[in-house]
Amino acid sequence: MDAKATGGLIARRRKEKNWSQGELTERLRVTDKAVSRWETGRGLPDENPWAPGLA
Repeated sequence: MDAKATGGLIARRRKEKNWSQGELTERLRVTDKAVSRWETGRGLPDENPWAPGLA
């Protein structure tokens, strides 16, 4: 799984829903640092937490 491509997808889907990173963290119950790492391609989610919220 490519971290940069995955991060781009997460950011794109979040923006399509007009959610801030803070709103996404609340919905997924993760830290703001985790979302930032995902969106910048510096890390990947341990699981697939965005499936219910972003799919």
